[in-house]
Amino acid sequence: MFGKRKIIEQQNQLIASQKERLETLEKENAALKEKLSSYQSMENAISRAMTDASAAADRIREDARRESDDIHEAAQKDFMASRKKGETVVEDAHRSARDIIKAAEDKSRERYKQTDEAVAAYVQLLSDFNDSVREQARQADENAQRYAQLCQQLSKSMPELLKELPALKEKAALKAPVEESAEEEGSLPTVSTLLEAQTEGETISTEELLDKSL
Repeated sequence: MFGKRKIIEQQNQLIASQKERLETLEKENAALKEKLSSYQSMENAISRAMTDASAAADRIREDARRESDDIHEAAQKDFMASRKKGETVVEDAHRSARDIIKAAEDKSRERYKQTDEAVAAYVQLLSDFNDSVREQARQADENAQRYAQLCQQLSKSMPELLKELPALKEKAALKAPVEESAEEEGSLPTVSTLLEAQTEGETISTEELLDKSL
């Protein structure tokens, strides 16, 4: 009987121990469930945070891409506007330079033309003056030759004139009454007048010269 009681006590002790262990396990299980719930909550929070972060990152990336595109487009527009403005400035500068060069060339050509015309006029003036001087020299030479010929004729006729001087004086005395009428008709011919007559192509002999002189 004592053996059965001991067995019962052992079994009760074992049951109590198992019950105590079960209670401990239940407590641990409850704690684990609580921790698991907490972990799930944390996981859900982390998941939501990660989702929100990913969405925020996507929004940030999209905003950054859009802003980058806007900046790039604005920079491209500014670049094209600056390039066009630069090309316009360069083109205007080239046009202005071409106009200045053309004006300078036109002015230079005009000055060259005026200079050429002035030189041509001066050359023509010198040519005309040279021709005039040559003509005057030619006429002077011809007059000198005629005067020399006349002097030569007078020189050759001088002995004959000296011989005929008494007869000429007598002839002059006879012509004295008609001097007044001769003065009315005109003055006596001079040597220069006779020279001019010879210049015109008329040949005057010594006797004709004496007759016209008297």
